[in-house]
Amino acid sequence: SKKNLLTLPREAVREAASPAPWVYVVEAGRAQRKSVGLGIRGDDTIEIASGLDEGAEVIVADGRALKVGARVRAESD
Repeated sequence: SKKNLLTLPREAVREAASPAPWVYVVEAGRAQRKSVGLGIRGDDTIEIASGLDEGAEVIVADGRALKVGARVRAESD
């Protein structure tokens, strides 16, 4: 069994079908692009094999346009 398995909702991973998938993360209150390595893909989630630290704040797409460097703030559900 793998420990520290990191999975994200499918919509959080950008360009998942490409050779260079990535996610938006929050760093110092701004959106930053971070390359990730993918593992197993489920129906709704994708395993992140590399590139993300545990506890990283990942931005899940909600339909709004987002640019690298844009100010972001967390929204609770």
